[in-house]
Amino acid sequence: MLPNDPHRPTEAISRDLGIQQEQFVACFQNVHPAKQDERPTDERVHLNPRGFTWMSSKS
Repeated sequence: MLPNDPHRPTEAISRDLGIQQEQFVACFQNVHPAKQDERPTDERVHLNPRGFTWMSSKS
């Protein structure tokens, strides 16, 4: 599980993507989700997708 998003089912997601859970967690460890009642700042939107872009190139 991600320390900043402990309810995310990382095992199931990584299995569906065909990667190891550790790879998924590593890709998103620097992603900081906005709180449920907040919209992300422009800076957060710009920085957060980098992990997913890298991960999707590995599959």
